[in-house]
Amino acid sequence: NGNSEGANKSRLRNIFDRKKSLKDRIGLGGSSDTTKTSNKENNNTSFEDDKVDIAVELTKRFLKKSLMPIIVFLVFILVIMLIITSENSDKGDASAGDNLNNGVEAISGDSVEQNEFYENIKKVKEEYEEKGKKINAMYITATYHILNRKTSSIQYEDMTEDLIKEMAEGMLGGNSTYSKEAYTTYLKEKLLPKYNEISSSEYDEVIEDIFEYIDEYMEDVYGNEEKKSNCYNTTGGSCTYKFNGIHGLKTGEINLSNIQVRLMSSSDCPGGRDNVVLDESLLPFEEYVLGVGYGELGPYYNEEVAKVHLIAARSFALTRPYYNRGAMGVKLIQENNKNIIQLRSCVADQVYCNPEKGCSADYVISRTSQPMIYSGTTHPYVYQKPLSNYPNSTLKSSWQETMGMVGVDKDGKAVLMGYQSGMGNKDPEVWLKWAKQGKSYKEIILAAYPEIAEIKQASCNNTIEKTNNGFLSVAKEIWTEITNTFGDYTNGNMVPPTTKTIDCSTYVDWVLYKYGYEDFKGYQKTTKYFYNTNLNAKYGWTEIPVAAGEDVTSKLKPGDILVRHVTDAYAHMNIIVEVRSDGSVWGYDCGSSNNWKSSKGGKLVRISTSFVKSDNRPGKIIRVTNSGTGDNCETAESGEWSEWRQNGTAPWRNISLGSGKETIASVGCYVTSIAIQIARSGAKTSIPNFNPGTFVNEIKKTPNAFNVNGALSWQGEASISNFVPGFSVVASHVALGRTKEEQINAVQKYIDQGYYVLLNVKGGGHWVAVTGTTKDNIQMVDPGRNEKNVYDVYSPSSVVQVNVYSIK
Repeated sequence: NGNSEGANKSRLRNIFDRKKSLKDRIGLGGSSDTTKTSNKENNNTSFEDDKVDIAVELTKRFLKKSLMPIIVFLVFILVIMLIITSENSDKGDASAGDNLNNGVEAISGDSVEQNEFYENIKKVKEEYEEKGKKINAMYITATYHILNRKTSSIQYEDMTEDLIKEMAEGMLGGNSTYSKEAYTTYLKEKLLPKYNEISSSEYDEVIEDIFEYIDEYMEDVYGNEEKKSNCYNTTGGSCTYKFNGIHGLKTGEINLSNIQVRLMSSSDCPGGRDNVVLDESLLPFEEYVLGVGYGELGPYYNEEVAKVHLIAARSFALTRPYYNRGAMGVKLIQENNKNIIQLRSCVADQVYCNPEKGCSADYVISRTSQPMIYSGTTHPYVYQKPLSNYPNSTLKSSWQETMGMVGVDKDGKAVLMGYQSGMGNKDPEVWLKWAKQGKSYKEIILAAYPEIAEIKQASCNNTIEKTNNGFLSVAKEIWTEITNTFGDYTNGNMVPPTTKTIDCSTYVDWVLYKYGYEDFKGYQKTTKYFYNTNLNAKYGWTEIPVAAGEDVTSKLKPGDILVRHVTDAYAHMNIIVEVRSDGSVWGYDCGSSNNWKSSKGGKLVRISTSFVKSDNRPGKIIRVTNSGTGDNCETAESGEWSEWRQNGTAPWRNISLGSGKETIASVGCYVTSIAIQIARSGAKTSIPNFNPGTFVNEIKKTPNAFNVNGALSWQGEASISNFVPGFSVVASHVALGRTKEEQINAVQKYIDQGYYVLLNVKGGGHWVAVTGTTKDNIQMVDPGRNEKNVYDVYSPSSVVQVNVYSIK
């Protein structure tokens, strides 16, 4: 948990300096009456603490008798006991904080003081929830434990209700939702300066320990499942919405959780077609709302108006499917325990712009032309760049503050909050005038929508703010090994290293190799290779040019590789983990042995300010956008399945199938298509990092799973249910009709029954994963190419048969 040697000493000092008399607690030297009273008063004290105290008292007695050889041994054993006991006690408190954060009753502590601490947190948390504010209880418990280790001047009884409220205000930073940045500022400027035993030079380390404490606790408790939930960094979360119905409609009670959005096309907007899925990836609902705010307002807008707009967008999205009732694909459906809202990404519903990727269109966007909007900037007309290009934007903070808020009428029914220019008071331009007059966002909503009686706050569970993805999971694992065991800086290494020496490029090579890119095994690829090679063409990774002397702080994201190069002797690279609110950049840097020798346990190091902001060497930012087979975090549910291929740059392409020479690249279309459908379904699997590579390797554990030609045998296919329990074969090799219409209808019948379909094309020589149908086409993910419509590539006469699966 990020303990330093000093922290351990401090903990031992705290335990030896007990406030309560050991004589009173264990009856050594007091009267029997005193002993009984003391035991009664302390009946909530943990048995582990009593064992420690008894050991301390016995140690003192031995010392009086000068039994030094024995005492040395006993003190050693005692130290071990104390450390173990303290670690176990820590996890109890972290659990209480975690439970509190999710609205669960606090667990029982080991003492009266500990229970009072929990109750105070719970009380404060409930008070803030009544005010519509969200705090993170784990911030408080983690802070207590780290400070308790670092200083002897804070105990449970010092964690008063007033102090907890102060910490709550610190993590809110004036907003209604907590943030890591606000809490970091509070710790540095207000809380930590109260403790003289902690110098200002230690503040960053203490803060890092606090957030590492939370991360490591979550990993201990939730393991791989918790890692999956934190694959990408977001300050949002998921909310549960409960309404008495929909305003103006006859519906029963509405109760929606685990909501995701599927973007649809529309013939109402240039370039669109009805009932066509625009993007196979599902969007978490709260992130969709942020994207609508970005798409319709842009990065900079009046903050009060932005809040109104975000609440309106959320209310509109939740109620729109009930009004449309499936027309033009706009509907609410349930798939694999998810509530999926299908909405069109243009003015027919709402304009969504991906905050991470930006967005673009095929036609010029203007007041008179409102075409379909697509995620990414690959279409001819770029609408918005990624939101990260606007570091001073307040849109995210407005989104955080209003997360989960929906307009409801006097009967508690959700209101369809329509809005557009010229729509009376339901017009953002009118809202802006009111905001300039001093109206708050709540006042604007109540004035613009007379049918709304209140703004209801949904119950939301915020994600743990965790800078983590699959690539960084591997990077941290290797960095920890280096910081704990490596000694010297030396170039010219092998990958993996054969000695305990490392340099900057060897480290990056090693991470990429373990992440799943076999090309990086062997003699190291130097910084020159990374700088001169087109890694986008070679691996499909994103590359962002960096000019000499350019400040790239605002461009960096967690997991980026930053390279600057002129000559081999004048070059450097590292892996970025975090860009903090003060502009400092932190990560893993093997440019000097001092970096890792001072970072035992895998602690982050601060990347040189000059290297990030003013280095006179040109370079580039490399963003590894493909999921490698060594990934511990990115999963099927992240939507990566739509990009899975059997060949090209796929990191699993060379995995063998059977005892012959065949590989996934050569004959793996069938197993890749099955993997895509399993990932698409969101089914549970025992494979920690599910992708075609890990999928095949798991199948291969069954004898004769593949024949000599690389074909999946019946034994191999039957074994899939062992690690994907919801998988079963419904029908195999079912012939289809000859016409396009017959084939589409047959496929759609299976889809309507909730089944997943593989289509055999090219006269039987290739398999693709079906994702849907349109009036005149079958949609697919093709393991061998990028086209998404079957008949754009394969003629009806070459479509042979289908295999059908139930995947739950």
